[in-house]
Amino acid sequence: MGDRENYNVEEDISISKETVDSENKSMEKYPWLISILYILVLYGWIGFVVYGMKYFNLNKWLSLGFNIVFLIAFITLLTVQISRALPEIRSGNIDYCINGFLFYKYTLLPSTLYFIFLALIIFVGGISVSLVVFFIPVMFLMAPFILMVAFILSPIMLAISFIAALPGFVLAVGTVIISRKQKEMKLGRCVLHILLQFVPVADLIDALYISIHYWSRAKKLAIITAVFAGIFIAASIILYIIC
Repeated sequence: MGDRENYNVEEDISISKETVDSENKSMEKYPWLISILYILVLYGWIGFVVYGMKYFNLNKWLSLGFNIVFLIAFITLLTVQISRALPEIRSGNIDYCINGFLFYKYTLLPSTLYFIFLALIIFVGGISVSLVVFFIPVMFLMAPFILMVAFILSPIMLAISFIAALPGFVLAVGTVIISRKQKEMKLGRCVLHILLQFVPVADLIDALYISIHYWSRAKKLAIITAVFAGIFIAASIILYIIC
């Protein structure tokens, strides 16, 4: 009888160890290196398109080659991050989600604002030019084409911005899902938090609110990333004015 009880105790201990091991395996640490590489590739690509092609006088085939390399690297890193994030969301790894989604909310803010600004310039500029052209008899037929370009390119710019921010958006939704399960967040609040993730700047404030109010963590990360994002925005504005 004693041997049987000992056997059951040992079996329970081994099962509990296996459970703990499996939980530890599922709770992976956030892959900072991949995320930093993703940011470097994204801003490197933007910098190449805005400044590199202009100042290095590259021929069209070399420029095309560099753009293809950037595209492959971007898609690869984007896919890897989302594929790694989904299992962590399912396992309830809140540290992984909060670290990732705060990191992206701050570091991608400059690119998001840049693409939105570009979309507005294209849209407003296209409409303005088409109205002017409309009253010039010689160029009258060009007005519909200019309008068409304005209405097509503006959504494309916004779509690029959303795709670039997709890893952060996935982790933000994952944070909301985990908060609903573990912190009993109400459905209405869940919907509101997810909708706010589509609004630039408001999504950043909402990210801080979720991480601090519901989980009381990531305060230091928020401060550090906010400082770096501020420096990057200031440097971008200065560089734009100089160039």
